[in-house]
Amino acid sequence: TLHADAGAYAEAAVAFARAVEVEPRRPDWWAQALDAALLAGDTALAARLADDALLLFPGQPALIDAASLVYLQTERFADAVYTLQSLDAPTAGQLERLGDAELARDRPDAARAAWEQALALEPGRASVRTKLGQLP
Repeated sequence: TLHADAGAYAEAAVAFARAVEVEPRRPDWWAQALDAALLAGDTALAARLADDALLLFPGQPALIDAASLVYLQTERFADAVYTLQSLDAPTAGQLERLGDAELARDRPDAARAAWEQALALEPGRASVRTKLGQLP
């Protein structure tokens, strides 16, 4: 955490990647490793960590959340959709991200459905209203 707090995200990403290799049973470390790798711009490391983390800890909401960000940034939209759909009780933010991934897959009806669910949970979410307004 010290590396990340100091803003040295690349160093933090490497440190967390090493930490999860030594102690792989800490889902919180995996989530921190994913975040650090993304902040460092190391999408290859982030994608590898996301894949490994979800194999080790299926169903962990924090890891699903972090992995879905990785998958969106690496244009693995189908993986983002599959990962987010595995959540039992997605948040409005996760549903918004699901809609983003569906739209990137050229599935505007699925995007609309996800965004409408996000608004049902959080009616004041302006970013979702904007996205819905831009759909044909």
